[in-house]
Amino acid sequence: MITKVERTIGEPIRFDDPVYSEHIDRLMQTQTKGTPEHPVVAVDFEQVQFPDVLPTLDPASGRVRVPVRFVSEKLGATVTWASATGTVTRVREGLTITLQVGVNTATVNDRTLTLDAPPTLVPPGRVLVPLRMATKP
Repeated sequence: MITKVERTIGEPIRFDDPVYSEHIDRLMQTQTKGTPEHPVVAVDFEQVQFPDVLPTLDPASGRVRVPVRFVSEKLGATVTWASATGTVTRVREGLTITLQVGVNTATVNDRTLTLDAPPTLVPPGRVLVPLRMATKP
């Protein structure tokens, strides 16, 4: 059984490729269904479990927003939260990303990047960020 689709680094994923689609159908759980408001998020064909806050599509920015901790940890990153400053720090493979709730910039190592949408804090204390920022290598 195929457990992973091999691709060249930087090669785009072709969702219209029937062979690739067949692999996704086999590897993703068949009961995994998302909605436009709450899309499914997967890492290496395994659905990321969100115990209390689901990924959402932000209509204002058009971006999928996810709880940063669950996706980042699934990718092997360490995530810390500083409640006094509303800051999330994500560390993985020598890359440190610092995000602050309500601020649309992120610090990546020593560089400042502008975000499509600022992180937000939602009950029960989860920080939602654009999916792109949660999956930075």
